[in-house]
Amino acid sequence: TNCSSEEVIERVISAKCDAGFCVVDQVPSELASVRLRTVNYVVLAPMAFAEALGKAGWRDVAAMPWISPPPRSHVRTIQNAMFANQGVTPNVVIECDHLAAIEGMVRSGLGLALMREDAATLMAASNDFVIWSHTTMTSQLQFVFRASEESNASTIGMISVLRSCWEK
Repeated sequence: TNCSSEEVIERVISAKCDAGFCVVDQVPSELASVRLRTVNYVVLAPMAFAEALGKAGWRDVAAMPWISPPPRSHVRTIQNAMFANQGVTPNVVIECDHLAAIEGMVRSGLGLALMREDAATLMAASNDFVIWSHTTMTSQLQFVFRASEESNASTIGMISVLRSCWEK
């Protein structure tokens, strides 16, 4: 199923799932993980915001309209931390959890969004978007499982298959 990183962690801890993929920096102590890769996030804005962003500080960017994922999303957690580190709160005007819809809303000028750098770079190449170069946020894509299951044959098998597929 498709669910937030927080939900994946909750389901694995409660044994509703054996394992799962999530984007987090730290996993709870009852879980073990295999770090798969670093995931970078950048601020993506409509091209109409390019001039204002060129001279914007954190307070200015926070005051701009933001399109944000729901509170339980890992991207929202990263976004909240990004602004909290600067002592400001973003002006969230729309909540949306569908990437294509967020892309469309940013393109149409409704606001800014935190996006994966790889996706944002492709979008910015179309000249419909601009990336605010002042910050990049980093997190980790991880495969998580219950630490108590670490020596089980099925867990060892899952990790082995994962590593053989991931490292290709």
